[in-house]
Amino acid sequence: EEAGEAVVSPNSAATLRRQKSIKRGIRRMESWRETEKIAEARGLTRDPGGNDGVYWRESLEKVVDALALQLFVLLLVVLDIVNTFVMSLSAITFTVLGLFLLEISLRHVAKRRRFLRDPWNVFDFLVVWGSIGLQVAVTVIHANTEGNAS
Repeated sequence: EEAGEAVVSPNSAATLRRQKSIKRGIRRMESWRETEKIAEARGLTRDPGGNDGVYWRESLEKVVDALALQLFVLLLVVLDIVNTFVMSLSAITFTVLGLFLLEISLRHVAKRRRFLRDPWNVFDFLVVWGSIGLQVAVTVIHANTEGNAS
């Protein structure tokens, strides 16, 4: 042995700390690899902002599944019902339908293939697009009947 090297016994506190640190590092790497495999299987991509371990689709999914957004959508439904029976303003109806379309589109982007596996998502999708088609038809018919009346 050289004169400058300290002899470290296999049971010394420093050796045990180093071994624990190495084991923690190995567990982190295994956890990271598992996360990467799961993300790859789900078709997720890394956040372009470089936030290590944060996936933008998962972040978006948390937003669209948040209670606050669901309450906002419920408020839009109530606003549309009030508009239909009280004011009948097509601008409000189209605005509400546009917001519904935005919400369902964000949900579809966040969940990708899993979006179609949830019957409620399919139902919402059909209701939103059906409502848009119906509102466009009503607006066109109303414009034509007003044009023919004058």
